[in-house]
Amino acid sequence: MLSSLMQAVHFAIGKINAETKRPWTPEEDEKLVEYITKHGQGSWSSLPKLAGLLRCGKSCRLRWTNYLRPDIRRGPFTSEEEKLVIQLHGILGNIEDDEVSNDDWSLCIVSPLSSSLSPPISSIPNTLIQFMDQTPDHRT
Repeated sequence: MLSSLMQAVHFAIGKINAETKRPWTPEEDEKLVEYITKHGQGSWSSLPKLAGLLRCGKSCRLRWTNYLRPDIRRGPFTSEEEKLVIQLHGILGNIEDDEVSNDDWSLCIVSPLSSSLSPPISSIPNTLIQFMDQTPDHRT
């Protein structure tokens, strides 16, 4: 694995570019977290240069969003979350990609999940009704 100095040298002479696919190093993670903690997210396209990273903005955004954000909870689902997912799947069933947009689907699942993880039973049928009202029936 190349050190940051070696990466900078290789970048300068054209052996690698900012978008070369390679694993993130702990040093890069630290730089990204430190920069965002001090300055906020701001413009993802200008962030890599300002943070001293040899990455593209999209790579930094995805690394932050999917791995480094402090509010990401890791580990298995709680039994309460598992029961809720199973209950919602029983109500909504499988939905094919061409049947509904991801936004509609996530509204049905995320709304109940995000509200204290134990929504009142009456909210689930309301979510289902909203989903059905917004989604044309593609099965006919």
